[in-house]
Amino acid sequence: MVGYTDLHPGVDCVSAWRESEKLCLDLYENPDEVKLAIHKAYEDFLAVYDHFDAMLKRKNQLSVTWLGVPSFGKMHVPSNDFSAMISENHFIDFCLPGIYKEVEHMTHNVWHIDGKDCARHLDILLEVPQIQAFQWVQGAGAKPIMQWVPLIKKIQAAGKSVMVNLDVSELEGFMSEVGPKGIMLCMAGNGEEEQIIKRVEKWV
Repeated sequence: MVGYTDLHPGVDCVSAWRESEKLCLDLYENPDEVKLAIHKAYEDFLAVYDHFDAMLKRKNQLSVTWLGVPSFGKMHVPSNDFSAMISENHFIDFCLPGIYKEVEHMTHNVWHIDGKDCARHLDILLEVPQIQAFQWVQGAGAKPIMQWVPLIKKIQAAGKSVMVNLDVSELEGFMSEVGPKGIMLCMAGNGEEEQIIKRVEKWV
């Protein structure tokens, strides 16, 4: 499958323009200017997305990006890594309006949660109906996966799906604690693929 390029509009785009530390200060010192910059960062996003989406559709390709989850509609992987550095109030004020604009245009959205600091905004994102799933990235040095089981169960309880990266050695413990509904497991098989599939088939 051929996918469209990774796109980062909104606050992450402004953070790249401005540098994250300066943008953190701007939220307090120049909030109106920040909101204008965020608006500018979204201004052409939907047109750019639709341009690449139309190229794929003309060649009968599914909508897919780096995450590898295809859609017959419009697939998107929204994210906001800058949110790891801000409060919930700032997230609601500066980020959430643009997020709605971003996801409402798409058929399917898998939100990329980049570590525990970004996860502080999970409750807010769970209320966005257009986000159907979350990709949980626990971050370097943040293993084992079992410490994040409560977060994964919270996503499931909200009726959303979740992609989880784990080692084969963690599979048994994970399946004993978490139900299979809405879970997509991502792991390196290391030659054990057939045994893994047989074990997952019995997951209830």
